[in-house]
Amino acid sequence: MNKTKLGFPVIMMSALMYLLAWYGGAIATVVVAGYILMVEDDEQLKKVAKRAVVLFALFMGFPAFVNVAGDIVSWISDFFAPEAMLDSYEIYDLFIKIKLFFANIISIVEIIENIVFAVLIAMALKGKEAKIPVLDDVIAKYM
Repeated sequence: MNKTKLGFPVIMMSALMYLLAWYGGAIATVVVAGYILMVEDDEQLKKVAKRAVVLFALFMGFPAFVNVAGDIVSWISDFFAPEAMLDSYEIYDLFIKIKLFFANIISIVEIIENIVFAVLIAMALKGKEAKIPVLDDVIAKYM
């Protein structure tokens, strides 16, 4: 069984990297990924660190983008709310439905995030290499 320079098994460090990307926050993810990329020699572990950081960025960035879009809809609905309330509730109701749509998108992305990271951690603990085709191609090309 391969071990890291800290003495941890590589499979445990891989699972830890995914776990930190899932629940550890930005600082812990970047610190551990930085350690792995700069100090460790295991290429598989380096792939895991890159994949975890990219997934962390995607799953943190996409909801932020959707929230901005939802905020723009909120600003527009607040701007038109007095007129909509005087004329009819149809326009205001439409804005509320759009806001709920954005909230549902974020919930779906969070469910997908939980599934993806749970599967990646399970595969890392089994010592199997997880492959995400599009993501792995982008990482191989640009990182």
